[in-house]
Amino acid sequence: MLYLHKLENSPIPSNCYVVIDEETGRCIVVDPGSYDDNQHLEEYITKNKFTIIFVVLTHEHFDHIAGIDKLYSKFPFELICTKETAIGISNSRRNLSFFNDLMLPVVINTTPSIVMDSCQLLFKNETLTFYHTPGHSPGSMCFIIDQYFFSGDTLLHAYNTRLNLPG
Repeated sequence: MLYLHKLENSPIPSNCYVVIDEETGRCIVVDPGSYDDNQHLEEYITKNKFTIIFVVLTHEHFDHIAGIDKLYSKFPFELICTKETAIGISNSRRNLSFFNDLMLPVVINTTPSIVMDSCQLLFKNETLTFYHTPGHSPGSMCFIIDQYFFSGDTLLHAYNTRLNLPG
């Protein structure tokens, strides 16, 4: 059975999720966007002795990607994203961190595996199904696993999705 744990990234508040297979302790991390300090996420993974199998990015904006390289240095994993997100994570202008005053520009060096619309990936006995949903960003994607639907910033509860960003 899968269960979900939610954390908040900082300094820009965005959601990070950990999808855990409680039988094996293997997990998927979604959008680790904390800059400089993944402390809460790293403590949660370490304390529970989880093994990160995949990190999935819903899009390339810095508040969803900033913690990737630091996390990878401690817990190697396979990074999953769209082709457009792969381009954006390595370019501070495309991931918009260049324009932010709260942190230094973000450039991710971890090499991703690319998924396309309708691609599927197995995690234990569950299937992740990916849907390319450009609009908020060129690389935006949603995905489903078990009863969970992840939309990144494509759909935001009680907010209008920004569509007027570069790209």
